Amino acid sequence: MSALAQSGHPDTLNQCPLLGVKRTLGIVAMQNDDRTPFRRSQIPAVIIGAAWGQAMRRRDFIIVIAGSATFLSLAAHAQQQMQMRRIGVLESAGIETDQQAGVAVFKEVLHQLGWIEGRNVRLEVRWAGADPAKARKDAEQLVALQPDVILVTGSLGLQTLLQTTRSVPIVFNSIADPLGSGFIDSLARPGGNATGFLLFDYSLPAKWVELLKQIDPTIARVAVLRDPGLTAGIGQFAVIQYVAPSVGMEVTAINMRDAQEIEHVIRSF
Repeated sequence: MSALAQSGHPDTLNQCPLLGVKRTLGIVAMQNDDRTPFRRSQIPAVIIGAAWGQAMRRRDFIIVIAGSATFLSLAAHAQQQMQMRRIGVLESAGIETDQQAGVAVFKEVLHQLGWIEGRNVRLEVRWAGADPAKARKDAEQLVALQPDVILVTGSLGLQTLLQTTRSVPIVFNSIADPLGSGFIDSLARPGGNATGFLLFDYSLPAKWVELLKQIDPTIARVAVLRDPGLTAGIGQFAVIQYVAPSVGMEVTAINMRDAQEIEHVIRSF
């Protein structure tokens, strides 16, 4: 995570809009209503991170949560008033998970930045777990409280929140492919009311293709096994399709629904 870029900053490759995303911090516009203390130009936005697509470790998650706290504080600081602000937190995990540590760090960083819980900010935390019904209930409860902003972890919580509100600002983290999943319009201009952190740099799939060619320069055909029902990999697959011809590869998508199909589809390739 390196530089800041204003909304619309040319932080993309000239040809491929996904591949051009570098490991940077971008600031983009968000749709807000007039009551929120955050102006559009103040809302921090898409972050590419988590060590080149490796699984997010507990330490990485805590760092992201801390970063979220910093973002929210910076966004509100210019218009901070003594009135009580309300921040919603929706976790797509159970309360018994390590994400408790992340929430604790989030509160600690807010405190360090002058947002004292019970004095000038109130946090409303909900633990939805992997239960869609509970996620829906928690999202509706948080939106009904009219928070100034909501921090959400995971795709289930984000999808549910976006179905519940299009006005309350949302900061997300732990999302693998928000573009392919349809949560945002683009990385440079997410649009709507959601912005946040990515788990994967979109340039990573390009490296996979290049690595295959380095291992065996004679490779001409590549199969990509995927579940077409999952939107999380759409962006990554688009990058693979774009890069493969430049290194002399033909890419074939093989759709499968479960692990039992793997052997069959490999034999048929």
